[in-house]
Amino acid sequence: DGALTNIICAHLASNGIPAMMCHFPLFADRCQIGSRSAILSSPHGCRIFGQALLEAPLDARRTVDIMLSRPEINPDKVSISGISMGGFIASATAGNDARIHKAAILLAGGDLHAIIYNASRETKNICEAIDNASPEDREFLETVLEKIEPLNNTKELQKLAKQNNLMIVNAENDQIIPSACSQKLVKACGLIGKNIVLPGLGHYTAIAALPKILDRLTSFFTDNTVPPRKPEKLPEDKKIIQDVFTQFYKLFEFKAPRGKCIYICATVNVKDHIGKVLFNGSTDIIRGDEKQFKLLLNLKVSPLGGAIQHLALGCDPAPWILSGKGTLYSGELERLKDSFPSQYFVPQITQFQQFMTGIFAMGSSGMLAPLDKWVRIEIKRDINGQRYVNIEGKGIQAEIYLNASSETPRKILVNSGKLTAEIIFTQWDLEAPAPPGIFSPEDKEGRKIVKVKQYNLDRMFAALINFAVSKT
Repeated sequence: DGALTNIICAHLASNGIPAMMCHFPLFADRCQIGSRSAILSSPHGCRIFGQALLEAPLDARRTVDIMLSRPEINPDKVSISGISMGGFIASATAGNDARIHKAAILLAGGDLHAIIYNASRETKNICEAIDNASPEDREFLETVLEKIEPLNNTKELQKLAKQNNLMIVNAENDQIIPSACSQKLVKACGLIGKNIVLPGLGHYTAIAALPKILDRLTSFFTDNTVPPRKPEKLPEDKKIIQDVFTQFYKLFEFKAPRGKCIYICATVNVKDHIGKVLFNGSTDIIRGDEKQFKLLLNLKVSPLGGAIQHLALGCDPAPWILSGKGTLYSGELERLKDSFPSQYFVPQITQFQQFMTGIFAMGSSGMLAPLDKWVRIEIKRDINGQRYVNIEGKGIQAEIYLNASSETPRKILVNSGKLTAEIIFTQWDLEAPAPPGIFSPEDKEGRKIVKVKQYNLDRMFAALINFAVSKT
């Protein structure tokens, strides 16, 4: 709880904007790990939740009082920002407190009843607490929800909107805050057409846009009273880390520069916590600047089962796959312009890709300090003097070994406690030449070719990836 807000505060402070984080009841340091669920499931969980919601805006206003008491704070420029639940509280606070100069509301909305009963996992415990509450406790919560409902607290927000002092950021595919609820708040504040929508992102995958959001927040809260930030020269170790993160950012974006291709060759070995091999083999991954790609797998041990030891598939420009017996299935029938395997990935894959893209984007843009809130990143050397980037987070450690003559990865070791992985790169080129035919299957005289629907091959590709991920 509060990790993102902590990052935002750290980023604003590093840009000359004093920032203070307020922890609400039942969140972060004001609630022990795992105890929020226990509290909500208690006989009076509904009432306790209501009391926490009632207290939160008061705590926010008290935080404003503290900021105003500080000599380094301009009393005319105190602003507020909040994410998710904090966004609701920020709305309720700024909507009633004329001392607020600007407000940035992220991943929130209006109509708390609709949000609570949106059948999301985030509100499941709350719904159960309400359903199991006594009539008196349920009535108390209803009174509180009515009091802090963002749609009922827009008086000052409307003024801020007219002064261009209100920012609302929503995620297009937010699974927690329905789009209709986001738009209700935007409309009530008079900000239609001026809110920021993060395309293709959800409540959690919005972190992929964090670098851009941080830049927007810095610009939004900066004025002529904030001293310009002096550019800082990164120490050599941090420059190396930034270069490595830039490369992984380009890899996870998974789209090559025009006329080029990403070309990765690697051997992969994955074991469980008792040393059982789950995956062992080699892979070639080639990705073009449009939809072209090629994936070759040679497997000794595979989560797909022993029946699949070799796999070759790709797209150039139609999707294709080679069967174990050498038959080429080509998706030349009923071609669909917008169809691609990633459309059929399970959400976890897309969310992971977006999350990692966001993390590496932060590092590649030099935002290394905010990442300290999540992980420790440093350059180390092993007993042989080999350089590697050591990344340690909660329950996971990764070591990215670098080539001696460049900052390109040579080997990655990962240990999550449950799994260990070793990835050795025999080729790493993010801007390799892309000659004609590089994404096509290998020519073979007399090969049987079967034309199938593109849609079916795209779904087949996705099913293979989804199944492999589910087994690891």
